[in-house]
Amino acid sequence: MGEYKKATIGNGLTTEADELLRKIFNYSNDAIFVIDPDRDQIVEVNPRACGLLGYSRDELLSMPISAIHSREMPRLLAFARSVFEEGRGWTNELTYLTKTGLKLPSEISASVIETRGRKCLIAFVRDISERKRLEEELKRYSANLEALVEERTIRLLRSEERQRILLRSSWMKSATCRWICKQSSFGCSRKGSSSGWEAPTLSRSMSG
Repeated sequence: MGEYKKATIGNGLTTEADELLRKIFNYSNDAIFVIDPDRDQIVEVNPRACGLLGYSRDELLSMPISAIHSREMPRLLAFARSVFEEGRGWTNELTYLTKTGLKLPSEISASVIETRGRKCLIAFVRDISERKRLEEELKRYSANLEALVEERTIRLLRSEERQRILLRSSWMKSATCRWICKQSSFGCSRKGSSSGWEAPTLSRSMSG
């Protein structure tokens, strides 16, 4: 296969190179859009792009880009300007609107090509709906886990506080009991001494 420096769609390629690019274009797992952002025009699409959005090729080629980037044209044009300046670019901040009205979060890798005498963007698009769904599920799981940990921590702190209160109460009861017992023992000793002192007096009275 001969070398070529600049790719052009359907113009200026050898038959072999043209066939190779056409196969890549047609059988790519990514949706491919060739667009002219300045003219708000879809220049070419591959079968995967048609399947992704639910339109036929003829339908897509007759539609403006703005029809599949609902309310996102300023963001799309800003991305396109960046790609034209840098030669390539990547974003995951754009969505594609399907024929059924579903918005598909997309990952877009784009570069500049020349076709039919004008510069356009060729965008390789991947549907990342499933990835986004899993990310949202992971966020919800993480949030639920954090809430559960926080709840368990609060319960543990409350339990520890109750334990401290019970221990403090038990210590106070024990100290009170010891104080009462000590006072009772002191009272008994005084009472015992008093009785012992009166006993001899009683004996002398009896002998008299």
